[in-house]
Amino acid sequence: MGEWRSSEFARDAPEPTSPDRGARVAAPALCAFACVIVGMVASRHLAFVPAAMWFALACGGSAVASAARGRGCAFALALAAAAFGGGWFALRVHERGGSTLDVVLAGHDGSAVRLRGVIVEGPEPIEQPPGALGGFARRGAGWRCELSVDSIAAGVEWRPSRGVVRLVCEDPSEPSFATGQRIEVLGEAQLAHDRRNPGMEARPLRRAMAHEAGFVRIPDASLVSVVPHATFLESLAGAVRAGLRAVRTRSERAIGGSSADPDSALLAALILGTQERALDDVRGAYTRVGLAHLLAISGFHLVVMTGALLLAIRLTGDRGRLEPALAASLIVVYLLIVPGRAPVIRAGVMVLALLMADAIGRRYHRLAVLAWICVGLLLWRPMDVFALGFQLSAGLTALLLWIGPRVQGWGMARVLRGTLPTRRPPLVEGWMRVRTAGAVALACWLVALPMVVHVTGLVSVLGVVSTLLVGPVIVAALWFGYSALVVGLAWPQAGEVIGDLARGLSTVASGTVARIDAVPMASVRLASMSLAWALAATLVAILWVRWVPRRSRVAWVVSGVVLGWGAVEAGTARLGSAVAFRMDTLDVGDGSCHLLRSADQAALWDCGASSFSFGRLELPRAIRALGAGRVERVIISHPNLDHYNALLDAIEPLGVREVVIGEAFERWASEKSDGPEAFTLSELARRGVEVRVVARGDRLTLAGVELECLWPERGAEFATANDGSLVLRVVVSTHEGERRVLLTGDSQDVMMQGLSLDPIGADVLELPHHGSFRPASEAFVEAVDPGVVVQSTGPARLWDNRWARVRIGRAWLVTARDGACSVEVRRRGEVAWGL
Repeated sequence: MGEWRSSEFARDAPEPTSPDRGARVAAPALCAFACVIVGMVASRHLAFVPAAMWFALACGGSAVASAARGRGCAFALALAAAAFGGGWFALRVHERGGSTLDVVLAGHDGSAVRLRGVIVEGPEPIEQPPGALGGFARRGAGWRCELSVDSIAAGVEWRPSRGVVRLVCEDPSEPSFATGQRIEVLGEAQLAHDRRNPGMEARPLRRAMAHEAGFVRIPDASLVSVVPHATFLESLAGAVRAGLRAVRTRSERAIGGSSADPDSALLAALILGTQERALDDVRGAYTRVGLAHLLAISGFHLVVMTGALLLAIRLTGDRGRLEPALAASLIVVYLLIVPGRAPVIRAGVMVLALLMADAIGRRYHRLAVLAWICVGLLLWRPMDVFALGFQLSAGLTALLLWIGPRVQGWGMARVLRGTLPTRRPPLVEGWMRVRTAGAVALACWLVALPMVVHVTGLVSVLGVVSTLLVGPVIVAALWFGYSALVVGLAWPQAGEVIGDLARGLSTVASGTVARIDAVPMASVRLASMSLAWALAATLVAILWVRWVPRRSRVAWVVSGVVLGWGAVEAGTARLGSAVAFRMDTLDVGDGSCHLLRSADQAALWDCGASSFSFGRLELPRAIRALGAGRVERVIISHPNLDHYNALLDAIEPLGVREVVIGEAFERWASEKSDGPEAFTLSELARRGVEVRVVARGDRLTLAGVELECLWPERGAEFATANDGSLVLRVVVSTHEGERRVLLTGDSQDVMMQGLSLDPIGADVLELPHHGSFRPASEAFVEAVDPGVVVQSTGPARLWDNRWARVRIGRAWLVTARDGACSVEVRRRGEVAWGL
């Protein structure tokens, strides 16, 4: 039995608040937060409504609320909050003033421009792009940096403008400027051309919100000159940026980050938020076991730092309200050192606001404080309302504040209010703490799972186990890492010793993650799940976590219905009954990636893009948004990187089991053992993916649809990779006879002449070599005589008028103009296309 508190302790103890009562206290703030979210979502889908109309509606709602009473007043205030959220979203995202840089540069894409602004990041050497095959990209020496533009030259005059551009210079000479300095630059403007693929519709809106205008390419470093700041305040801000950049550089040296060492790269990501290429080796395993959030600075990292700081302060004695103030000051310094990315700032604002609320000493409810913090964060970055990171940060933090005490008490004996629990033996106390951590991890996993599945399709089955095993090691690594950072700034040798201990713990954590990832069924990929299901499943998970002791038949029935709903959605990754075959051509710039589907089977014809990182996120998200399930087969037309540079990154998320190549790919791999082809084949063998080599006459099937290889002949050798490109003819049986789709890759004159005697007519044609015009290509299009032509290309080939004659009378789909496009062959024989 516990012993009773004395009257003194009972009098000073704060009156505990139940979760339900706490939620009622915070209800006004939570309702305001919810209404702002509703308004922003409505504004995104009602882009034609101007901000002025939204704000007028908000003013009207406020006026009605001031005169109404009771529920009428509450309804009017809710309407005003929603309208304000909609107006703010429209103002920040949809409406941009004429001085915004991307608007000013709209008519100067590809032209020379002269800009002035302040260097906010860099300059840094140009590195190889991310992705499994990024190391094979052809990149020259040079540097890059980020410029916050304040003015642009219009003739001989300068006009104000605001926005952010990335400067890219391939001149190997050292830049003559540094972070914080104001420069004038002359270069070629290249506006940001966002790839318009399913699942990535938010990217242009995010760029608009951040005023990102694109790139400026500088052929010679002499075209950049340092100019004085316009005002004293700008000069002071530049000096602060330069100082913070110097501290950040020294911090990286103290941590010992190295792009070639995975352990050092992991430690640098944990402590400083840097993302080195060596981190790619472990990122996939951390993602699959549900620990991807550890690789970027988040609330978890700052909570660990706050605990360490408070412990260090308390070792000097009881400092009362000064403790949270000192901890907050040190966290501010840390936030100024690390890269100012949105997740870092979001986590920092949440932790600082809660610390300052404690320091003030006034009565408050943490849920209410959190709600107002989130409103402020959305006013700063309105598009974050659609970001999974913001949703999980705000949602899980609110969950723990609301039901944390109840979750921590799962399976434990109740303690009478007004009593002190009996002291337990150390082993029992340790076991109880493990159970508490497990309960909290399980609650967070259950509530977060539906939205994670909706966005990524990934179920980390062993996520709770991973958290319990790896979490303590990461916490220890963070403590040693923060110590190495602080000590290393003043005493580099001692900091290096502490850093070695932190790196050792990072190695242990990565090894544990790898072992968990190797367990069969440690993670599962599901088909696309609807947002409606995700919201319903999240609500059910919250109800189970909140009222877990009160199991009832209604709870079981509702849970069964939601699980059945999810099972139906997961098993319906197939085309409609009226469609016999569908080809979706993704917008990949000067690359090629086509999704072929029939019934419940899917394959990719080529898997490449202009961006080497396309396969890591964008391709899996596009496949899921199109409603496809697993893509077990990928066909690579020929050994050009823009046709397969996303393959290795997409194998795991798409579930690829077989890769089909031509003899040209195999030959290039054997002749160039250090090339990307040989590396790709070795990786496929290591991952257990079957490789099949095909030539003319070979046939593949896709749920009853036949894919016949027309080119090249087996054993044929060619001077270029393009001439050896595979050519497939897709034959689809319909009620009106056969319909044909001709896939040509980068085929050129040799193929066109070699197939000239065959009946190569087709209803749909992939334009050879991205639409590079050649007389033989024009004649080939006329010979095939398709009703629909699909051209996968970037902006460079968009306006080639030499194709004008053969365009007449055909549907001509161009990804650089139309974005992702589709062609369907229906069972009744119709061939339909869409954008």
